[in-house]
Order: sequence, then C-alpha cells, then structure tokens
Amino acid sequence: MRSVQTTTIAGQRFVFTKHSPSGAASDLALVLFNGGQVPRDGHAGLNVRLADTAAACGLSAYRVDLPGLGDAPGPLPTTAAEFWHANALGLQTEAALQVLSHLQAQAPHQRLLVGGLCGAANNALFCAARRPGLIQGLVLIEPELFFGAAPGSAAAERTPERAHAWLPKLCSRQAWLRLLTSENRYTRSRPVLRRLLMAMAPRAVLLGGSTNGPLAEAFASACHAGLPMLCILALDGRRALHVERVERTLIPRRARALLDKEMLAGTNHVLTEGGAIERCAHALERWLSRRWSSPGPVPGASAQRV
Repeated sequence: MRSVQTTTIAGQRFVFTKHSPSGAASDLALVLFNGGQVPRDGHAGLNVRLADTAAACGLSAYRVDLPGLGDAPGPLPTTAAEFWHANALGLQTEAALQVLSHLQAQAPHQRLLVGGLCGAANNALFCAARRPGLIQGLVLIEPELFFGAAPGSAAAERTPERAHAWLPKLCSRQAWLRLLTSENRYTRSRPVLRRLLMAMAPRAVLLGGSTNGPLAEAFASACHAGLPMLCILALDGRRALHVERVERTLIPRRARALLDKEMLAGTNHVLTEGGAIERCAHALERWLSRRWSSPGPVPGASAQRV
C-alpha cells in the first residue's frame, strides 16, 4: 500500500510517498532521496521499483522530495552545473538529516537504510558522516565520488558552438574519462576502441585531480565504521572507476567486509538501459536477505501506483 504524506520541519515542507508492507512491518525502513533534479519516483521509476521491492520484503519505504525538487517547494541554484557542484559539497545534507531525524522520532525503534541514485547516494554518505548512529545501512547507486565541470567553466557550457570545440576537450580530464568509459558517442558504438584506450590510459593520472575529497572520506569512514553498504554500479562507468580508486587508496581490504558491490553490465548511469532497473531491484532483494535476514518478497505484492 502507498500513501502520499507531507510534513513541515523547521518551516520547510517535505513531501514523500510511503510504501507499506502488506503484513507486519519489520523494524527496518528504506529511505530514498531524489537522484539529482528528478522527482522522488526516480529515473524511469527506479525509486518506485526499489521501494516496492523493500515493501514486498517486509520493510517500510519512503521516497522523499527534498526542498526545490518534485512536489517540495524551495530554492535551487540557477543552473544544472551550479546544482551539481553544490550537491557534491552537501547542499541537501541538512534537509536530508531533518527528514531522517523526523522519521526516527516517529518510530524510535525503526532502523534506517538510506540511499538512492547518484546525488541521493552522496547525500546518504554525507548524512552518515555527520550523524553516526542515525543510519544503519546505505544503498548507494552510482555514487559520484568526483567533481564535474565547475560552474561557469567552458566545460560546463553545453552550447552548439562547443560541440566542435576540440581543444578544450583534449585538455579536459572529464572528457577523456567519458571517452574511456563509454559515456561518449564515439566509443559507445566502438567497444574495441574503448577497450584499447582503457588499456593504454594512465588511470591514476586521469582520476586523481577530480576526486571529491570530503565525499571519498565519508565513503571510507562508513566502511571503517562497519556500516553495511550495497553499492550498485554500471560496469566500466566513471563512477565505478572512482569507487575502485577510492577503495584502493583509502580502504584496506579488511575494512570492506560489509561492502557489497553489484556491477551491472550493458547499462548507463541512470540504469535506463539493458533491464538494469530490474537487476538493481533484485540486487536490493538479495542484499536485504543476506545482510538483514529479510524473508524475501511476498507473492502478489501491491502494484498500486501513487
């Protein structure tokens, strides 16, 4: 069963959809935040599918619109580049913490699993670093542990004139990274070329300067603290490469005992290709069963749409 709810915290109105299990709810709850600028249903309904999966496994699940996104009022930066840069620095962390504190106050016995796609995963990591003990587990889908193009920079301006501006691209670490990870139109249709370039590329040089230090530290801190994490990544994508680099640099193997990674082949960053959303839902189901002793999905779970 689903219900749309609103609440006002410190003068800010939040809107969320709650997915309730058909039977008695466990003491676990899954909280999913906005993936970037997308409303709480997620890209192609990703958050809806994950929340339904959690409810079918006996959890309560919440899809939350943070300020300025979806149905929640509030200010946002003017441009997408400004939004992403601010998000990478924790723009929505305080609002996310307010929601999590509210949910815990409503049900003090409830253990919170928090995450979502990209920016939502970043928010979850910052929340875990800011309030140790508030979150009991993380669901990180394509966490973006690097900075994109700086607002106002030439790389951030996607104009028709820039489409053929080769010199800035040749000097851009992010442009090369897109080329090497199939997020570029030239190598996306030429996998042999991509594999050849990947084999020749000095990975440390390509990744080093753009890593988001505070976010990488939050990721490492969660591992060192023994926080169970499900990390779902597009195979050979930019986010997967950065996660791999942060693991090798900051997280010894013994600290990765509760880090479960799922690599999804044949998809894109927002998981809208290759049936990745279904595979992502199955990965969540397996993780809930393995790490949290979830009984698994209930046959004929609700298909109600809200």
